Amino acid sequence: MVPAARAAPNWSPASDAIEARTPVPDPCSRLTAALPVVSQISGIYQGAPGIPGATEAGDAFGQSLSAVNIAPGAVSTAQNTLLAVGVPGEDSTGATDGGTVYTFSLTNGAFIATVYPGKFGIPGALGNAQKVGTALHAAGLELYLGLPNGPVSYGSAHAVPWANVLGGATQPVTTFQPGTGGLPAAGETFGSVIR
Repeated sequence: MVPAARAAPNWSPASDAIEARTPVPDPCSRLTAALPVVSQISGIYQGAPGIPGATEAGDAFGQSLSAVNIAPGAVSTAQNTLLAVGVPGEDSTGATDGGTVYTFSLTNGAFIATVYPGKFGIPGALGNAQKVGTALHAAGLELYLGLPNGPVSYGSAHAVPWANVLGGATQPVTTFQPGTGGLPAAGETFGSVIR
């Protein structure tokens, strides 16, 4: 048997309506006047105007992505809100599946630079099957690249200063690889994962 609903004693709609006749301002009405105009980038892909490379099977454009604001206390600009895109299957500088990392502005989608060994102070040269762009991480001061497939035998990882990529500076690149800096000279694919 279901009990019958009972009304609360001495209840009326008017007694629970707090200031029901006083209009309450919409809190969002004050915010909309102060919001900036926002635009959306329609897409970043190979073959788009201003982006290097053509759409090719096996390039794996976007296999790894990392975004960063390198000046979090400042207004976002094309030079401080960045996206790194790994393209490990790209045939760069004549190296089959050498790979590359493309950098873009997140404010307007503009292409900034192509990053791989031999550029921006990264040691070595791009070679076949290195698959640069497999592992990457964008941080506030540096772009970290994992190079598990060469140019050194055990693999390596590099911290490339954003100043090198964005403005052509020649700040030193920090290299991490087995056999140096206290790391044992062993392993096969050091730099496979960068976080």
